[in-house]
Amino acid sequence: MAEIPSAVILQRLCPAYRIPFFKALSESKRVNFTVVFGQAPAASALETEAGFDGIRCVRVRNSFLPLAGKDLACWQNGVPTLISGQQPDVVIAEFNPRILSNLYSYVFGRYRKFLWWGHGFGPNCNAVMKKIRLSLVRGADGLILYGKTQAERFLSAGISSDKLFVAPNSIDLTEISTLAEPWAEARVDCSAPSRTDILYIGRLIAEKKVRLLLDGFAVACRKGFITPETRLVIIGDGPLKSALSEAAGVLGIAERVHFAGALYGQKDLAPWFNRSWVSVSPGGVGLSAIHSLAYGVPMAVARGEGHGPEADDLIEGENAVFFDQESPDALAQTLADLQQSTGLAARLGQVGQEYVNHHLGINNMVTAFENAVLSVLNKC
Repeated sequence: MAEIPSAVILQRLCPAYRIPFFKALSESKRVNFTVVFGQAPAASALETEAGFDGIRCVRVRNSFLPLAGKDLACWQNGVPTLISGQQPDVVIAEFNPRILSNLYSYVFGRYRKFLWWGHGFGPNCNAVMKKIRLSLVRGADGLILYGKTQAERFLSAGISSDKLFVAPNSIDLTEISTLAEPWAEARVDCSAPSRTDILYIGRLIAEKKVRLLLDGFAVACRKGFITPETRLVIIGDGPLKSALSEAAGVLGIAERVHFAGALYGQKDLAPWFNRSWVSVSPGGVGLSAIHSLAYGVPMAVARGEGHGPEADDLIEGENAVFFDQESPDALAQTLADLQQSTGLAARLGQVGQEYVNHHLGINNMVTAFENAVLSVLNKC
């Protein structure tokens, strides 16, 4: 029996949400995957997780170098030596030009094939960075992206379709399927709503525009758009936590806003999702969209923001509703429409849950990675 190919995945760090995916990769029978990662920089919103049982991995030490503004370049000590020493069949490197050791390995490393993996470029990407990213893809054997919209941007920029692979960003749905509770509103005999919470999950940083969510919630409360028992639950942490808590007091909604802190485990998150009738993203939406849909909670999302590739899975009127960006009044009206339309939130949530279970999940993501590796090797 022929030996299966080897692939090394270079990641700057290993956050908690990536562990189920890396464990599943380590169990692959088609490719021997090894994950290489280091620690997060000081004061990072993301941290490298502590336990890695079941993951075939190598830990390295990251050195961070200041760039313009708050950006940091990263050199992963030992990575170039590891690549040249192991000579894997395929290197899959995080698609981030600021990781200098990846660039070094891309140019000088010893391997058969090289793939980039990550975000492509958004509509607001400046011309210089777009040119750099396109050049890196042209010189590599391929690029693994999170969504079809990103792939279309590279196609329109002249990158051949046989270099582009899509592995939709996802989370482990197995545990969620045992924890997610059905909507009582889906039963015909239900006369009263069972869910009272509006949910936000994400970092408390300026880009996420959580202050706009507070303003919109305050408008909805003041105008009686939502029921008196409705409260806003904010899951996450970050530098703006104190300011947002103070703003809730100034807006007169402190008693109806609960800051739950940063939660990661599904058993900690499930009770909050199961009490929520909508999950709101006032800024750019990311992996929280998949989380919400997996629990059967529809999304309310601002139009025109710099959304992540997960936005490809949000379909207006089917599993999500959209509101005008930067408008607390539009958000308040959207919340009113969603809560006052009998059973609408439950129907959107159920459709979203069915979509995620059918199209997404860790196993689909693993298969996409296996296929990308085998595809580029077959071109030898």
